Amino acid sequence: QVRKTRIETLLEMVGLAGMGNRAVGTFSKGMQRRVGLAQALINDPDLLILDEPTSGMDPMGTRQMKDLFVELARRGKTILLCSHLLADVEDICDRVSILYGGKMQVEGSVRDLLQHQDQTEITTGRLGASALSQIRAILEKEGQACDVRRPMERLESYFIQIVNRAQSQQATSGATAGTGITGFLAERPVVREPSLLEQLVGAETQTAAAVPQPVTKPTQAAAAQADQGLLGKLTAARPDAAASVTTAEPVKPAAPAVKKDILESLIERKAKTDGGTEPTRPDSAGEIPHA
Repeated sequence: QVRKTRIETLLEMVGLAGMGNRAVGTFSKGMQRRVGLAQALINDPDLLILDEPTSGMDPMGTRQMKDLFVELARRGKTILLCSHLLADVEDICDRVSILYGGKMQVEGSVRDLLQHQDQTEITTGRLGASALSQIRAILEKEGQACDVRRPMERLESYFIQIVNRAQSQQATSGATAGTGITGFLAERPVVREPSLLEQLVGAETQTAAAVPQPVTKPTQAAAAQADQGLLGKLTAARPDAAASVTTAEPVKPAAPAVKKDILESLIERKAKTDGGTEPTRPDSAGEIPHA
């Protein structure tokens, strides 16, 4: 029952409500990415490992998935994201690592890696010509160049605005906008808890700093009592075990039967030949002389 309830909640969250009976093979690549995210969240894990989660998705789906990742991180989940879509990585990740040749080239927070420390950016409302001329004069006295331009909106944001406007007038048979974090995923407080990695590091530090407790060795009497208790259990399991334990002398192996020497056999045969009419054959036991 819990699984069925979560399936409906997750399908609505990723924008696939009402498509639970469709074969995944009939979905587009972007819709399959949505189903993959729902499958990864079905058991409410603390750690998500995602490989190219927005590959093949339309801009609306990409934006929706990124918003979901950010909200899941705010609710305490740790997300490890591998992607070549650097714009998506820049939007949602707290820390970035760049690998090349199987080795870590750089690692750090997005702000520390991308922020230009030798430049200053000022954002204001629309300024008149006189204000701009005064700003340029001040910067010239400081010996700084001034580049004045109108800010541009990102194409992704512009695309989303246009599609949202069109959705109110035209229906679509594909994936729709999801409901966001709802159901069992919304039960977590929106408080940033220590990530799983931070918890593991903290546990390792506490273990290293812990003082080992003194270990007391058992006395000989206690050890003997423990041995007797173990022997009692064993003999209780097999009543005949105690009676079968004896201190017998080691049994010596029986000496092998000594066969006749080859010279002795020949002498005996010759003696019988000289005194009898026919030679004797070896015994029926097959004692054939061996060199």
